[in-house]
Amino acid sequence: GPKAGVWNYPPKSSSRIFSGSTPRSSSILITEAFIIGLLATTIRAATPLILAAIGEAFSQRSGVINVGLEGYLLVGGFCAYLGSYYMNDPWLGAMTGALGGALIALLAAYVMISRRADQIVTGLAVWILSIGIVGIAYRIIFSEGNSLQPQRVAVDAFSSWAIPGLSDIPWVGEILFDQVPLVYVAYLSIPAAWLLLRSRQGLKVR
Repeated sequence: GPKAGVWNYPPKSSSRIFSGSTPRSSSILITEAFIIGLLATTIRAATPLILAAIGEAFSQRSGVINVGLEGYLLVGGFCAYLGSYYMNDPWLGAMTGALGGALIALLAAYVMISRRADQIVTGLAVWILSIGIVGIAYRIIFSEGNSLQPQRVAVDAFSSWAIPGLSDIPWVGEILFDQVPLVYVAYLSIPAAWLLLRSRQGLKVR
């Protein structure tokens, strides 16, 4: 499968780069491919932040000021990396990452809610603790020989899913509808969160 860190770009429009008959037209097409690839990659990279922000919105509604989100993302991302590395499956890696993030969030919830610790201090502590744990664990697991200098290891990543019809729309289709599955999860999460937070039906569910 495709490896982590290798985007499935330049997009389809890049196939037209060499179709221009003049240097000016080639320059325009190269610029177009670059912009499409940049915007599509930006959306993909922003997906974890979108999902974390939606989770924080529900956390705030419950009265918990959660400033440890970056720690949850870090632990979850590292667990997803390990899951995909050892099981050679990005879906299993994603589930492992969700489990890792949930466990560190459960620890923070216990300290903040059950032990009634200060929420700001606890969030900062979880964030700093996550940085230390992930950094040390990565060096121990992927170090070369007796040194603690880690090596770079590629893992299986998600392939892009092109939505038939929508992905063929110029610019918009290539940017929004030729993405990895988790991006579509983020798309669906936004209206679902709005429904639960703003509508009468969502109030009944809550």
